[in-house]
Amino acid sequence: MHRALTLLIPLLPPSHGALAAQRGGIPAPQERLELAQILDKTAAPRPKLPAVQWVARSDQLSRAHGDGDARTVATRGIDEVTWRPRFTVPELRAALEVGGAELTNDEQAVAWQWRDDHAVRIDRGDGVWHWRVGEAAATRVLTAPKNTTTSALAPDDQTGAFVADHDLWIARADGRTKRVTWDGDTDLVYGGAAHRAEFGIDRGLWWDATGRRLAFSREDQRPNQPYPYADLTADAPTAVAGRYPMAGQPHARVSIGIWDGRDDSMRYLAHDPDVDQYWTNVTFGPDGSKIYVTLVTRGQDHCELVRFDAATGAREATLLREHDAEWIEPESGPRFVPRADGATATAPFLWFSSRDGYRHLYLHDADGTRRRQVTDGNFDVRELLAFEGTGDAARALVTASGPNPLEMHCWSVPLSADGTMTRLTAGRGWHEPAVSGDGRWLLDRHSSLVLPGALDLIETRGGQSLRLATAEDPLAKFRVGERRLFRTKASDGTPLHGLLFLPPEPVPAQRYPVLQYVYGGPHSQLVRDAWLGSARLWLPFMASRGYVVLVLDNRGTANRGVEFGQAVFRRLGTLEVEDQLRGLDHVLREVPYADPSRVGVHGWSYGGFMTLSLMTRSNGRYTCGVSGAPVTDWAQYETGYTERYMDTPLENPEGFARASVVARAKDLAGRLLLVHGTDDKTVMLSHSIRFLDACVDADKLVQFMAYPMQQHGLRGQDRAHFYRLMTRFFDEQLRYQRSN
Repeated sequence: MHRALTLLIPLLPPSHGALAAQRGGIPAPQERLELAQILDKTAAPRPKLPAVQWVARSDQLSRAHGDGDARTVATRGIDEVTWRPRFTVPELRAALEVGGAELTNDEQAVAWQWRDDHAVRIDRGDGVWHWRVGEAAATRVLTAPKNTTTSALAPDDQTGAFVADHDLWIARADGRTKRVTWDGDTDLVYGGAAHRAEFGIDRGLWWDATGRRLAFSREDQRPNQPYPYADLTADAPTAVAGRYPMAGQPHARVSIGIWDGRDDSMRYLAHDPDVDQYWTNVTFGPDGSKIYVTLVTRGQDHCELVRFDAATGAREATLLREHDAEWIEPESGPRFVPRADGATATAPFLWFSSRDGYRHLYLHDADGTRRRQVTDGNFDVRELLAFEGTGDAARALVTASGPNPLEMHCWSVPLSADGTMTRLTAGRGWHEPAVSGDGRWLLDRHSSLVLPGALDLIETRGGQSLRLATAEDPLAKFRVGERRLFRTKASDGTPLHGLLFLPPEPVPAQRYPVLQYVYGGPHSQLVRDAWLGSARLWLPFMASRGYVVLVLDNRGTANRGVEFGQAVFRRLGTLEVEDQLRGLDHVLREVPYADPSRVGVHGWSYGGFMTLSLMTRSNGRYTCGVSGAPVTDWAQYETGYTERYMDTPLENPEGFARASVVARAKDLAGRLLLVHGTDDKTVMLSHSIRFLDACVDADKLVQFMAYPMQQHGLRGQDRAHFYRLMTRFFDEQLRYQRSN
């Protein structure tokens, strides 16, 4: 195996463009980066790596190359040196049509994934198809009910759960389809990401590993206050039923149901309907006989991991409890360690906890007894990717930064008490590894501020690695400036990390406008040692046009441990503003050609809130700003998110009053462009309306752009329009001479 690794052939040649441009005597590139280029998904200059992935349940690699219907898919084993062509997209489409599928020209009609080394799955709107590669026809294995909005497939694809017309349906490979709930509607939601997708919840349908049982969420939203959504594009605006849970107000009630395919029975996990709590991280045990749920109190300072009997729904045991005076936020259920003897009922599990000040993994016995802490260090473990091996000899493959919070690496962690964490990924930067089916290999995509992208193959036990591909620098031919990481300190001495995009070839005697991009909220990390620092192309585009562009991660953001994240508890918009201003001061001090009299700021969502906070709390430091979809009054934002970081308005009236930018509209300084989608169901349009109303009362002149029926993230032409509008706004306010 080791010998074969040395024979592997790189998929692409290494990049030399960026280095060549820096050598003496070679003219610097003169091509300008254009806004139209970065807004075009097909033409935008982004690093390109081959589309390589693992074939499911194997150590085979799969590669797709070509565009659209011209794509060809090939595979090869770890110990092979050549790719075997397997099929083309036209062959796949032909097999679907022979099997009876009605295809359109929509590329999604042929979205596929490997089931194993011999067959692929095609999950379409009308159902699920299998195609054994090389055969003339694909086979429909499941038929979806009409009007399906959500679905989940059992591991063997022989049964599927679908939400259609608000109710839950079960479809089987033998053609039987059965409706199993009858009371779903817009207020009673089955199979959705309950609790507005907080606590890492991204779905509401879960199959056990055997495919026998399905767990599903039932969210009764009727306690939430009604919210008057509307289709404003109709000739006569039409009311759309909806509800929105605002901080401190009554909360949706969630329960977890179990459908059993053996006898078509249905039951719910035991619960008290009068207890207001969060049901999160729903996880089946290895054999499907038990189900585990993390229950979090409404105040989000206490949680319990509870085991239920999946056959009866009875509550069996509380395996562990955790408490935090500020907030607790479990985002992953128990991960069961595979056993060599297959004794699933006694399998130990790993549990994420921040009890020592950082997010780490702890090993627990099946009854919840804690054995030991598995990972350790002054850093957060981001994700548990997979296990390699079984039992006490197993090793967990995890991602974590290690000592440098700007990086992300893959680590191998022994579960035995006498081992230490071993870093598997090499070199600086941000690594996103994918693990082979047997846990023995990593396919590692990574980049750094100086490396556009690379693809490595890494052996998880032996540590051998091989560079498969290196991306060319997509900006090498463009006239762009330096990218630079920097570090400053908060008022209490806490290190803060920032990123600069500088103008190309700045003239020392000339002054350049400053543009500060901000988010600043929990769960975010904008500054990374990754290509472009993980920023969007618009930021280096603005720098290429003569802006000094600044990004900073303030206290309250992610990947820096509990103390750093919880510093903002009950006072959102306070320390974040202070830290952002210190970042601005650092740049104005260290970049001599940055113009302190021409500073703009932009952010979206929490960043929109931060933009308004900076413009109303900094005594005129900002010449202008663009605030997108901002929270302007936290009392009007959703329960789970707001109450975690602020408590309720009744419990923390001073904190809510201090955070409200509506109350500070009178202090707005600088030119403001306020932007919001009219169908935003995350940060309601009413936030911007209330702020505009306060600006009118305070005689503050602002510009406002509404994007008709766009939701929280602008899409398509609306997104392109916004970037053109924002670019013109900053140019008018900062680049060109203007009168006051």
